[in-house]
Amino acid sequence: MKKNKQKNYLYYLLFIGFFILVLTFNSLINLRVYDDGEFAAFWSQDNFNLFTFILYRYNTWSSRVIVEFFMFLFLKLPGICYRIANSIIMTCFVYFLSALVEKERHSFVAALITIALCLCYYPIIYIGETGWIATTLNYLWPATFLIITLYGVKRYERGQWFSPWEGILYFFTAIFACNTEQAAVIVFLISLFLLIRSRITHQKNIMAVGLLFISICSLIFILTCPGNAVRVSQETAKWYPAYASYGLFQKIDLGITVALKALFIKDSILTIIFFSVLILVVFVKSKNWLIRIMSMVPLFSTLYIKLQFNSSVENGIQKIFNVEEGMIYSGLLTNWKYLLFYLGLLLIVLIVLSSVFIANEDRKQGIYLDLILLLGLAIRASLGFSPTVFASGYRPELYLAISIVYITASLILILSDTCLKHVHRYS
Repeated sequence: MKKNKQKNYLYYLLFIGFFILVLTFNSLINLRVYDDGEFAAFWSQDNFNLFTFILYRYNTWSSRVIVEFFMFLFLKLPGICYRIANSIIMTCFVYFLSALVEKERHSFVAALITIALCLCYYPIIYIGETGWIATTLNYLWPATFLIITLYGVKRYERGQWFSPWEGILYFFTAIFACNTEQAAVIVFLISLFLLIRSRITHQKNIMAVGLLFISICSLIFILTCPGNAVRVSQETAKWYPAYASYGLFQKIDLGITVALKALFIKDSILTIIFFSVLILVVFVKSKNWLIRIMSMVPLFSTLYIKLQFNSSVENGIQKIFNVEEGMIYSGLLTNWKYLLFYLGLLLIVLIVLSSVFIANEDRKQGIYLDLILLLGLAIRASLGFSPTVFASGYRPELYLAISIVYITASLILILSDTCLKHVHRYS
């Protein structure tokens, strides 16, 4: 009993410490710069009305009316309001993500691993490179609310009771998250999967029905928004003029290309940690040396690709990853060397999926983790259908990074549990 209390104290102290850390960080950042400064200037206009302006934005630029309402609201309020609110959101991000990962409630180890992996994601400066308020409200906040919603799904799936107030909380976090395109697609796919599974098992899933309804309404709202059409037209002309002539298969090709680039090239050690942990778990779980050797391929291939891509000497890897079109439609794959490299990348992805599956004694858990990685890659690849995101840099890769953090943390816990079993066996 005392040990459990001590664990709980350590668990909450960890998040209190993290909150103090991010609050200190948020107190030091410079607000009202870049997009924040431009948007804040609207409040100085005579007779400015927020609701009228949001309606104007809906008709001329974006369907993210909920996100933009809060964004403009924080631009009006004293900076301390945003600094505290964003610190709470950042803490909720790691808290609920670790709650999704953990096998037992209030796991200090799971929380510590999750926080460490999140800090290994891309340099934090990218989060605010176009203005801290605008960027976090459009990316970090919806992702956090999505994670909170999925935590509610986890509790519901496990038959854990939650109060009506918690149900209302999950309802509103889902609505906020689904006001952004990527989150709406994720909620739609997950809720659809849960409904199909419940249909097969002859069980009711009221929460999945509610989330499916929210996501469908959100997607209809997004697809019919006149402002989105205007923005796509303007942003395409500005950032990616050639995109206007792309057909369906070329957009798919482009999406696969940017997804592969996000996985193998991105300036982050997160992927390196993921592949390294995967090797360790496979070595512990499998005695087959062929499987062990295959598990090493993703890590060493990625290190080589990163080294070549960042080389000062021009090479084929730089050429194939820097194409404006997708790899197939660029024409490069008519060269057999580039074709083999492209097929090799797809093979590495299959090796990663196979290794993750083998690393789990629970085959259902292995399939579950593979589906999460595929979902992360698919969401990144779907951006091949949105030319506007190519002006957004690393920020649209957030959901792929979340999937990698989740899988890596799960693998580390598997490795930890296995090592502890070996220690107890020989002690």
